[in-house]
Amino acid sequence: MDFLYAPPLSTLLSAALLGIAGISFVLCIQRFNAAIRCSRGYLCAAFIVRGIRWLLIGLTALAWSANFFWNIGWLFVIGLVIIAQELYECAFLSAALREGVEMEQGKKQFP
Repeated sequence: MDFLYAPPLSTLLSAALLGIAGISFVLCIQRFNAAIRCSRGYLCAAFIVRGIRWLLIGLTALAWSANFFWNIGWLFVIGLVIIAQELYECAFLSAALREGVEMEQGKKQFP
């Protein structure tokens, strides 16, 4: 695993992760703008959750980029904690919101 922290490869990994962080921040802003456009119902909440998900992916990529650039190991662990928490929490929240959208559109009845 030490070869990832060697100077040419670590700089390339850092730049790639920094690019991924930038793209995910742009996608985050797009999801929040979509939530503002449809500001009623469960669909708005679904876009907000997607925006938060992209924000946390961007923060994770930024932490991992700093990890490879400055060779600080605890930043990698912080990134893992952020992404694991996000995957766990947003999976349940997204499933609940999908059910709400289906009920709101009349496709599904409340049990």
